[in-house]
Amino acid sequence: ALRIMGKLLREHRGEELVKIIRSQKLVRPLQLYVAYEVSHQLGIEPENILLEVELPVKNVDILIVDNTSGKDMPLLSISIRTQVASIKKNFTNNVNQLQGEVVSLKNYYPSLFTALVYLFSKVDMTTGEDCTSYYSENIPHKLLPTIGYGGNNRDRFDAALILVREWNDEGEPVSPSDLRLDFLRSYSPDAFWAKLSSLVGETRIKARYRLSLLMQRNEQEKFLGN
Repeated sequence: ALRIMGKLLREHRGEELVKIIRSQKLVRPLQLYVAYEVSHQLGIEPENILLEVELPVKNVDILIVDNTSGKDMPLLSISIRTQVASIKKNFTNNVNQLQGEVVSLKNYYPSLFTALVYLFSKVDMTTGEDCTSYYSENIPHKLLPTIGYGGNNRDRFDAALILVREWNDEGEPVSPSDLRLDFLRSYSPDAFWAKLSSLVGETRIKARYRLSLLMQRNEQEKFLGN
């Protein structure tokens, strides 16, 4: 996913770079990767994972539904954000939008779990500035307060994955070797999937049988023991 994103960023310059950054095209590789990992890590059936969903209050990038009752009941929403350019200019506004988004979702769907995936570029694509120091000061003070781990998070995300990456001149993703943001360890991929697994595992309905299966004659005979 990061390699595809790097290729898009490398192939565009100037106004075209601004357009690709603002478009859904840049975030879709990450969106698809997260959706696949939801199925793999959490054991969710692909038919229960929806992308680019229009809800009454907000559009969400990924929505996991429980259709045990025959209807798609929202179980977990995942918001995906990327910030690779104009970072200092837009960071605060982006955080404010996320705060409003999670509050709206929680108010409309009180039982909904919400998660956030936020990918930052270490270097601002438009200014060339290394933003490590800016992240060190602003992510803990502005972004992390929108995330809660435990308790009744009525106005916070229930889990978050925060990544800071950079791309070389060929568009290949690399993990910054000099990145000293220790607080990111609590928002690593392993911590993220472990948290989501605990959340979804607590709410998923477990059943030994489904009527759709028992409508088959051979399955009925097994069920009835005859």
